[in-house]
Amino acid sequence: MQDLIGRTLGHYRIVDKIGEGGMGEVYRAHDERLDRDVAIKVLPEEVAEKPDRLARFEREARAVAKLNHPNILDVYELGDHEGRPFMATELLEGETLRERLVGASLGWRKATEIGAAIADGLGAAHEAGICHRDLKPSNVFLTADGRVKVLDFGLARSRDAEVDKDVTHAPTITRQTDPGTVLGTVGYMSPEQVRAEAVDQRSDIFSLGCVLYEMVSGQRAFTGDSAVETMNAILKEEPTDVSASGAELPPELAGTIRRCLEKRPQARFQSASDLAYNLRSLSSAPVSSVVPKKRTFGWHRVAIGVVAAAALIAALAWWNPGGCRSALLKSGAPAASEPIDSLAVLPFETIEGDEDTAYFSDGIPASIIGRLSRMSTLRVVPRSTAFTFRDSAQNLAEVGRRLNATAILTGEVRSQHETLVIRVELIDVQTERQLWGERFTGTLDDILATEEEIATRVVESLRGELSGEDLADLAGRFTKNPEAHRHYLKGRYHLEKRTEEGLRLAVESFSAATREDPDFALAYCGLADSWLLLGDWDCEPSENVVSQARLAAERALFLDENLAEAHASLAFLAEFEWDGAAAEWEYRRALELNPSSEDARRLYAFFLALQGRADEAVAEARKILESNPLSARTTSSLIQFLHAARQDDAAMAQVQQALELDPGKGFLHQLKGRILAAQGEYDEALAVLEDTRFDEPLRRRWLGWVYARAGMVDRARSVLDELDQLSVESYVAPTDFALVHAGLGNNDQAFRWLETAYAERSIRLTYLKHETEWDPIRDDPRFAELIGRIPYFLGE
Repeated sequence: MQDLIGRTLGHYRIVDKIGEGGMGEVYRAHDERLDRDVAIKVLPEEVAEKPDRLARFEREARAVAKLNHPNILDVYELGDHEGRPFMATELLEGETLRERLVGASLGWRKATEIGAAIADGLGAAHEAGICHRDLKPSNVFLTADGRVKVLDFGLARSRDAEVDKDVTHAPTITRQTDPGTVLGTVGYMSPEQVRAEAVDQRSDIFSLGCVLYEMVSGQRAFTGDSAVETMNAILKEEPTDVSASGAELPPELAGTIRRCLEKRPQARFQSASDLAYNLRSLSSAPVSSVVPKKRTFGWHRVAIGVVAAAALIAALAWWNPGGCRSALLKSGAPAASEPIDSLAVLPFETIEGDEDTAYFSDGIPASIIGRLSRMSTLRVVPRSTAFTFRDSAQNLAEVGRRLNATAILTGEVRSQHETLVIRVELIDVQTERQLWGERFTGTLDDILATEEEIATRVVESLRGELSGEDLADLAGRFTKNPEAHRHYLKGRYHLEKRTEEGLRLAVESFSAATREDPDFALAYCGLADSWLLLGDWDCEPSENVVSQARLAAERALFLDENLAEAHASLAFLAEFEWDGAAAEWEYRRALELNPSSEDARRLYAFFLALQGRADEAVAEARKILESNPLSARTTSSLIQFLHAARQDDAAMAQVQQALELDPGKGFLHQLKGRILAAQGEYDEALAVLEDTRFDEPLRRRWLGWVYARAGMVDRARSVLDELDQLSVESYVAPTDFALVHAGLGNNDQAFRWLETAYAERSIRLTYLKHETEWDPIRDDPRFAELIGRIPYFLGE
């Protein structure tokens, strides 16, 4: 086709030949219409003569032309010259990456800069459903003004296109038509391309990994004396660790390249945008020319504390978790002002992700709290309290002071497909200085190891070297199965929502965790607790709850007899079985094993209150509030204790104080409505109960009772009708009917429903003796007789 020089194709005058490749010849041309220089690519005859391949070329050229991305060669026009199709594109001045790499590697910073730009271009193509399938140094152009362009989508495949094996494996001829040309193309194929399988965007990520490897080390990742040997290496061999080349680079970059070169597509980065983000985040990473030690997990760290001051400032300039950038940039060494004995772990900020992975921002810090709370020398603010500051606009120092914590751990999570990037930092509340900060990048399978690593590094930062016992505490009682752990995190996320829907989703997630790992004791505890709360909230009959919860709790105890959570679950279960003695023993055992367990102590306090031991109940609640004054759940329990003791003024004062901290807490509004009704303020009570959203079964019960006591008989009866209709499709607790009838003065109907509850051994009957709402029927002899038959109260 040399005869094209000097001729005109359409309005393009051919000036010179630039090169040729497997999908055509490339010429420099001048656009006579727009007076600019362009590049013209003319398809080879064997492509032009096949209608299917010609149609495919045109379809994909149009798709690439629509991308309009700064890192992809711009396509101007598709044309035809004497039956030979051609494509006009922007003309680039500079050199290919292959030419740049001749005889030398690039510095790692330049390599990551170029790699990130390539990944950006690929990401745009992938979003449009186009895979390149022939990425290599000769298809990357470095312009004279510093831009990076991905070239030659001639082998590109649309997501809807058929796989063309001939085109996939066609040799690529570059300007250097030496015998290594074919090997060069083969050397960048993914394993799935070698096996002639269908490919997706992850194939391009493998190829980019090969390019990154070569840019950093100056050597190819996979080589052989023939194409067959090279393809065999791609399928079966691992490339020499890029760090062994002697080039100085961060261990993090070596890990990134290894991940790109994983044989299994699902083990690589799942999107080019994830890879681009990862590469750019390495800008401040420390370097090492030593081959990195293998870690026991797949996450690779960048220790911010050892980065030079300039790099640290640059990193903090774009990452500002919790609005604390100004505090971190204060002069002086990051040293604690006084011994740190308490820690709050806040929910992490979600930077990117979807609803399916949103639970990581809660689940990961909650799991870290669970590990750290086992340390006897460190007080950790419970999750339920720390997480009330999820969206707080206050600075971290103020949050720390309100939580009575001398240090705060905060962070952010970026989740895309199978990739997670987690940044964390530990702040001294008094000095507002960073004590430690780090970034973790890896797959979802690595979460377990990362949680343990973060917990370990936090304690090391606060306490120094750890003992073997400390390390065992931090390892906790978690599973080694990543999938089981993800289901567990999701279960905790749903459980903490404290809604019926959340509890049912928690049951599903914990059940899935136990299927993945039948020996995961904590998952069985979560499953038991979810069932028990469904019963306590009148969402399930006690019979169902007891059978399901017992299987789970006993399995947990069988797996780990010293698991405090298992004993706490069994204690709550014993209350459902009206066995007060067993409940007390299990609560005491749980607190003996883990004295810092706020949930166990709060449930024990509630048990004591129901047993009529009000002073002991208040004392246990006060123990929690002394160290954790913002505990909303403990405050709610204390309010109920005071209300049951007819101390409604004190109870209301606690309600108002709690609502200042958490005005959206539905359960607090429910308590406020109940207290107002007990004081005869029915209109105000109804205003609160009618306008506030909280769990529906509880809302209906208290609304019906207040309507009845306010003399609004028709409305109370409409609630009974609603409960009756609802019971056709779902469970409604007999005590819900009984309470409304009691409010209406329908004693016979109230006791008829209470007898039904007794036959079901309902957990709600354990509240009967102390809930003031039962006062209208308390003097009826049948009330005392019923109480006497419930063994839960025996020995009181």
